[in-house]
Amino acid sequence: MDTAVANSFPQNSALNFAIAGKLITGPGGIGRTWIIKWNNSQSVISVNFGKTKFLVSHGYIQLKAVNAPGLGFRIEATNWLRLHDEYLYGIAEVPSSWPAAALQSQVIASRTYALMRMNSIKKACDCHVYNSKYDQAFVGYSKEGEPRYGHLWKAAVDATAVDAGSGLAITINQLPVSVFFSSSSGGMTQRAVDVWGTDIPHLENVADPWSIDPAVNKNYASWTKKVSQKVMAKAFGFKDVIEVRLGERTATNSVLNVTGVSSDGKSKTLPVGIFKSAVKMPSSWFELITLN
Repeated sequence: MDTAVANSFPQNSALNFAIAGKLITGPGGIGRTWIIKWNNSQSVISVNFGKTKFLVSHGYIQLKAVNAPGLGFRIEATNWLRLHDEYLYGIAEVPSSWPAAALQSQVIASRTYALMRMNSIKKACDCHVYNSKYDQAFVGYSKEGEPRYGHLWKAAVDATAVDAGSGLAITINQLPVSVFFSSSSGGMTQRAVDVWGTDIPHLENVADPWSIDPAVNKNYASWTKKVSQKVMAKAFGFKDVIEVRLGERTATNSVLNVTGVSSDGKSKTLPVGIFKSAVKMPSSWFELITLN
């Protein structure tokens, strides 16, 4: 059997599913795919995996036995949603307490991001986008259901609607474009060519003075990061590091590459993206590294 459809169940019912080889066992049947729908649009459904609980209210839930690379068959739960509004109600990239214009800007960026990924299915999850940092932070009903501020985020999504079936997005020649967002920029956004080595015309330097205003961004207007000798040595693949040199810089004064030197005279230059990830640096915008 390829698909098993559950019968009707009373409100507050608990439905249990388990993987059985390449199939999923559930209430009264077994199949590779289960579809779970609910009639009341105000319902909140709790999807539980062990100690992890996920709340959903819109669309429907698909449970599918997916052969994930390196993991074998497992149950993959996917919340199928309308992209232009239902999916966005659950996006948790910014605080819902932010001003309406900021929330609406995030909605438009998130909608555009998702549109760019609508033409491909990820094999590992049988979905278009993950609900994590690998795509966008999606927390389902927990976002719009937030105490005090959740309704503000939902209102921002609704405010960017064009009609009942579409919403505002960022396009060039009527096609969605690649969009990216972060919590801070160091005073100016980067050009795509400086970050990934590939020029993307619409991703250019844009001034962001708020990122370096301590009154607005107290955590990252300026910052200090302590990195241990052990972590620094591991980043370069050396037994130790006695000197770190900052290389070329972009037009925004962000570092492009970093060179490490060991006590036995070895040196290695790393692209700043690799270095930053290895030592958990919050940004490529930094001035000086002093070794203790």
